[in-house]
Amino acid sequence: MAINMCVTYYPLIFYSRLAGKNGRYLFIVPAIFGLPVYLARILSPFYLDFPTEDFKYFAIALASDNVHGMAQVLTILLIYRLLSREKISRFYNNTIFSIDLTNKRKRQLLILMGIFLMILALGALITLASVSGFGVGNWISYPRIGYQEYRRGNGHYWVLAQVLLSISAILLLLTSRTKFKFIIYALSNGGIWWFLGSKAFLIGFGAFATAMWFYKFGKNYFLLGLMIIMIFLLMIANWLLNTELQVSLGDFSQILEYFDMYQVGIMYYKEYYADQIKLFYGDVYLSSFWSYVPRALYEDKPWVYGIYLIVDRFFPGGPESGNTPGFAGSVEQFADFGYAGLLVAPLLDLTFLMRTAAIILICRALRDGTWRNGRMFLLSIFFMAPNWTPWAGGLYLIGLLFLVIFIFLCLNLWGRKTRVPEIIAYKLFSSK
Repeated sequence: MAINMCVTYYPLIFYSRLAGKNGRYLFIVPAIFGLPVYLARILSPFYLDFPTEDFKYFAIALASDNVHGMAQVLTILLIYRLLSREKISRFYNNTIFSIDLTNKRKRQLLILMGIFLMILALGALITLASVSGFGVGNWISYPRIGYQEYRRGNGHYWVLAQVLLSISAILLLLTSRTKFKFIIYALSNGGIWWFLGSKAFLIGFGAFATAMWFYKFGKNYFLLGLMIIMIFLLMIANWLLNTELQVSLGDFSQILEYFDMYQVGIMYYKEYYADQIKLFYGDVYLSSFWSYVPRALYEDKPWVYGIYLIVDRFFPGGPESGNTPGFAGSVEQFADFGYAGLLVAPLLDLTFLMRTAAIILICRALRDGTWRNGRMFLLSIFFMAPNWTPWAGGLYLIGLLFLVIFIFLCLNLWGRKTRVPEIIAYKLFSSK
């Protein structure tokens, strides 16, 4: 377990030291927020009274996580080494966009964009609730049921809401100049995250909002503790109020079971070592590229692909319903080639490689003193926004990248050719 904690938190410590004082809170605060969930997950066999025979497979699942985690750490260090070359650093520093938030009109334009994207995200969520057949009223009352059971065939609206809302949160919180505006933006944006129905979003947004408060207004450990308590109470409320289960708040074990994923991982390793399930020899990895294809554009897109090949075996119909449990024990990476797959998986994970490279480049720029608010924006995008949706496929990241590029083009190219966007923002936000 000590090894698992080291490989889990080492990347965050590495990035925080690399970013220096300007960006370290974006890594330290999420690490603190995630610690209670991590401990609940890693200690689950002891407080959930796993059968004695399951501890053997828990140890195997934990060892698989450790091997995969160490492979990720080595990949991060390799990418850092490659990106430390002088030519790459010079190319990055000469070509990166920047956002000057000291420019009042551009800051107002970013606020306008943030509000507009938040409205669009709300529209995407309302559209999802309407076309799913669940209804807007039911979705408001039971967002978790809507998220789990009524996204089928309309997941692109859900992904669109995530992309728009995550960029909106970053724009609004990064550009707010007073504590009052920061709180208003955080409450309005965070309220919409609740209706997406996922507990991971609540942790991610709470961590990001707290980290941005530390960055803009200084450290506040009382706020940190208060936010952690509030977010976890909201997570439990999200589960208790939006499921059909009748659970007593006094039944603490059932609440803790909510955070466990090792029971499902144990199921897989039991069958694997009993020769009841074979390796997939690349099918899981190759079929995962279906995540880049929106079902709205290709209706014949399969329901069972990637990790869902395994989910469907243990929970038939789960992938089609959209209600899929998580597998601890690095099952997705193990399923194709066993322990060899755990070692090479980080080198084949395009999302992991892209995020790692982006974070390292931006952190080095912060540390070296070439500080720009634009780099803080990029760091927020590549680390925090995908962190809210760790299971999201390529479609999410493609939308995220296009939206980021569009924002930079608006601020840099439009500002040179025409002042219309800036004039609109100035008229809307000017006190005169």
